[in-house]
Amino acid sequence: GNERFVDEPLIPDCPLGGCGVAPIIDIGAYEFGGTPTLDCNTNGLIDICEIDTGRAPDCNGNGIPDECDLASGFSADCNGNGIPDTCDIDSELSIDCDGNGVPDECEVLFLVAESPQLSPFGAGSPQSFTIFDAPDSGGFVTLSFEAIGDLGGTVEFVEVDINGTAVGTVYVHARDCSVQPSTDEIVISSAVYNAAITSEAVINMVAEPLVDPDLCSSFISVTVSYQAITAADQNGNGLPDDCECPLDLDGSGTIDVPDLLQLLAAWGLDPGGPPDFDGDGEVAVPDLLALLANWGSSCS
Repeated sequence: GNERFVDEPLIPDCPLGGCGVAPIIDIGAYEFGGTPTLDCNTNGLIDICEIDTGRAPDCNGNGIPDECDLASGFSADCNGNGIPDTCDIDSELSIDCDGNGVPDECEVLFLVAESPQLSPFGAGSPQSFTIFDAPDSGGFVTLSFEAIGDLGGTVEFVEVDINGTAVGTVYVHARDCSVQPSTDEIVISSAVYNAAITSEAVINMVAEPLVDPDLCSSFISVTVSYQAITAADQNGNGLPDDCECPLDLDGSGTIDVPDLLQLLAAWGLDPGGPPDFDGDGEVAVPDLLALLANWGSSCS
């Protein structure tokens, strides 16, 4: 009354006890009934044999190699690491603080945008780099530069603006045509950056008139990095909003005196995040009122 089992000569036999479902007839190989050629990844090996011998991971234990779960859309892989998100969470490779089945790193965004080497660079040859669909920043924005060029004089430097808003000067003290690229950096507040950008962030780099673009093989490049504001991370602090209580500055679970003291210590400053709760670039009266309105509340 049992279905017949067929030997598949082209498929490597599995080790003793490694594959198949009883009853199994041993005729020199371990044979498979039902669908003996189930091979979702078309590599010539039966899926269950691949799984049982460790050739193909099946982290969720559904009898299908993970790569096939991902290819079919049965499992999601938002972080692109080749592992189903549910397995990342179950194995604690990823944190899912709000329990929604999506790794936290997929709900927040740390943006890193790198330009190519832009050349030539000097007077009459400004360069720019555009970030399309640039999200607002939840904290400080870092602009990191690399350059080789005629930058050795005290009046040979570079002015930087974002969409026409001046944000700083770099290479005030650099070297002419250095062998290795010279580096420099500008850090700006989220308030300045967010006010400057539209749907795009255009980083303009303009050399002073005495910077000769033809003195050597000149170039400049810029990398822009910051914690972005997303739908799940409205304050742009790198944590899904469902998992935090921004008014609880000391993390005690209650909004009380220590939180008030931290707010007052930052009064008038732009901390790039809490206690600037309204994100206007300054800890001021509206932030104090927000904290007092929730005085004594608990964060769960």
